Amino acid sequence: MIIFPDLFSHDPDSSRPLTDKELKIEYEIFRNVYDESLHDIRVDILKTRKLVQKSDTQIYIAAEQSTFDRVIEMSLLTLAVHQTLPVENPRHMLTSLASNSASTQPRSTDGNSNRPVRPSSSSSNDLLSVEIARPPKVIKNEGYRLPPLFLGEVARAIQVSDSHYSVVSHLGPVVLTESDECVSGRSCPTGGVGEIHEFTVILWMYLEKKGSENTEMARNIFRKGDRNSNSLLPLICLTGGTKKNTIQVQVTTKGNNRITLTHDGEDIKPRVWRHIAVTGNAIGVKLYVDGKLVQKQRTNGPLKHNSDPIYLGKCPPGVDSTYSTQPTVKSLGVNGSVLDCRYYLRCLQDKAIIRYKSETQMLTKSSVPKIQFQSSRDPDSETKLSLQYFRDVAAYKVPEFDPGRWGSSLGTNLDNEVITMFEACYQQAAMHELREVWKLVAGSANVDANGNPVDNGNEREVRNALRHLSQLNIVAHSLNPDSKLLERHDALSDIDLQTLKRRFFMLQMLNHKMKTIFPLVDFTQVGLSWSLASRLCGLRSLIFTDLKRQPWQNVLQQTSSNHRTSVLVNRLKALRTRERASTNALNAIEAAKKSVFGQVYRILNFVKPVYLRCSANQRPWSIVYEGEGGTDAGGLFRDSLSAICADLQSDYLPLFVKCPNSRGYGDNQEKWIPNPVCTSSLQLSMYTFVGKLMGTAIRGNTISTWTYRQLCGNR
Repeated sequence: MIIFPDLFSHDPDSSRPLTDKELKIEYEIFRNVYDESLHDIRVDILKTRKLVQKSDTQIYIAAEQSTFDRVIEMSLLTLAVHQTLPVENPRHMLTSLASNSASTQPRSTDGNSNRPVRPSSSSSNDLLSVEIARPPKVIKNEGYRLPPLFLGEVARAIQVSDSHYSVVSHLGPVVLTESDECVSGRSCPTGGVGEIHEFTVILWMYLEKKGSENTEMARNIFRKGDRNSNSLLPLICLTGGTKKNTIQVQVTTKGNNRITLTHDGEDIKPRVWRHIAVTGNAIGVKLYVDGKLVQKQRTNGPLKHNSDPIYLGKCPPGVDSTYSTQPTVKSLGVNGSVLDCRYYLRCLQDKAIIRYKSETQMLTKSSVPKIQFQSSRDPDSETKLSLQYFRDVAAYKVPEFDPGRWGSSLGTNLDNEVITMFEACYQQAAMHELREVWKLVAGSANVDANGNPVDNGNEREVRNALRHLSQLNIVAHSLNPDSKLLERHDALSDIDLQTLKRRFFMLQMLNHKMKTIFPLVDFTQVGLSWSLASRLCGLRSLIFTDLKRQPWQNVLQQTSSNHRTSVLVNRLKALRTRERASTNALNAIEAAKKSVFGQVYRILNFVKPVYLRCSANQRPWSIVYEGEGGTDAGGLFRDSLSAICADLQSDYLPLFVKCPNSRGYGDNQEKWIPNPVCTSSLQLSMYTFVGKLMGTAIRGNTISTWTYRQLCGNR
């Protein structure tokens, strides 16, 4: 973001009004990508734009892809993958070609060149017979070969996630001032191609003197957030209006909740190097001073991502939300220095922060203050991108991107195993942290870092909140699966844990790109092989379950109804009917009408279908048992469903019969199928009502596997 506070300060005709002037701006948005043909990094220009500014209206320019650019990017990505997929049934293709030989001849290739050879029509049948006579070729699914351009983006982000993003080196400080020059911002660590779900900021700070005592403005130390303060990841500052140098941290969640931590217990004294660390994730935010946890607060939800730059000290005009029509300096910095400032894309544990503090030594007697580490390895070298790594990635030589390793030839979807394992690991790690760190145990008193009581809710609510956390918000680099969890995923036992983390990170970046364009894809074209919808469905094993469910859940939510019909059921009548039907004293039609299923059918089948479209976790009807006491608070409704299922899966109700192999061996022995002899109008109407019950089950998030097959076009 570039701000021009004095746009026309050197205007030769300053007497003319501002509305008579105009400014022409031309800029480019580009990115550095790895080109496999050049074996080097090149500049890829995403957009070139020209603007003409004729008023004093503020302009906000961000290096972001447009929605159209994202669709084109995903179309090229899926096309590249689709072109590398093996042919599933070559014999079927040859047969299809032979059947259309009148209009299209099969093509072969000359052995001495790449020139295609067109055989004559007389030899086409001979060629077909030779091809069919060959033994069938067993095609091994070697996985998806994702394009090197995308893998290059992932490789860059992986290196940042494995190590850290260096904002200020440990070899020399950056000097900050309260109201003079602004330090140039640093670009977002993700490069705008991914989202930040967790973070850790560590830095060394040195204050020259206390700030002005008369100002009410906060003095910025570190800021990553947009110009309207709608997203802060985080803001670290010194509070204003006080004589003390009090550290304050602000973070914003996706629910637009501002989390504020203020360390009132200690004054940050000037002319002393102090170590500051801030961590944040979907569970909470913590503030450390000199390696000690001094303040923390729950976030109760994922953090709100932004791709804005990182600013140290005083922010440029326009970054703060308080600027007026004419941008002026509203932000104050600090008089001091910052050294070894790092930004991690993961939430470091307490032990890691303490270890960093214990392994570092501040060298203040040298001409330039710097950090000395006990280890001889230079930490800045870990953040440097390796060109050789990019070359190995483009050649699929690294294990996390090797298609042969992640293929499903053995009948196991390893990518799904990776997703499931890290999702379970996150649930375990989150609950452990809530119990041990945040003291969230049922019946215990919850306190914050200062000993003040805090209402953190009960454990069941937190568990439900964790289950609803999207797979896109899980940071695998923060997790370490235990031996028991790894044993449950035996297919991953021979794969290095770091490789698994990088693979999950790649899947996460791919799903992030898909999420942005899914609302624009016409999935009715899934049957057309050339369509984007078909190519996206071809990658369904790489798509997160949460991402697949989201469009479906949106449709269910938009078509839901709050109407609830009351159903009167006489269970005594149904029991007597069943006894009479067992002795052949009552025919099957009358037995069906008086059963629990039949009584519910006679009322609900003629209700408008829209009234049965309840929202999730709601009941589409309420039950009243005739002659029995009880109020339906959910238990009677569930009991009626059990009775309906018992009626449908019984011998005295003829709508369904057992699967033919129910008495033998194999799959589906416990399944029931429609009875082919039930063809009367009443029985067909009852089948229709069974379909309505299935629809109700689907709206209640009880979805069978065949539903997903229909949604993804796999019949």
